[in-house]
Amino acid sequence: MPEINEIDVKKVVHEILPRILREHPETRFEIERLIRETAMTREEAESRFERLLEENI
Repeated sequence: MPEINEIDVKKVVHEILPRILREHPETRFEIERLIRETAMTREEAESRFERLLEENI
């Protein structure tokens, strides 16, 4: 299997992925679902940020 270098990855992320997401909504929905399942909610991020600020005061 050929090695993927940084330039290849950047090309995929900046050129190929946007096109795939536009042309294949089911893929976009699947990626959005995965992100929702793993990413912090806005409320969680705000809570963590507020705790960090309080610790540094």
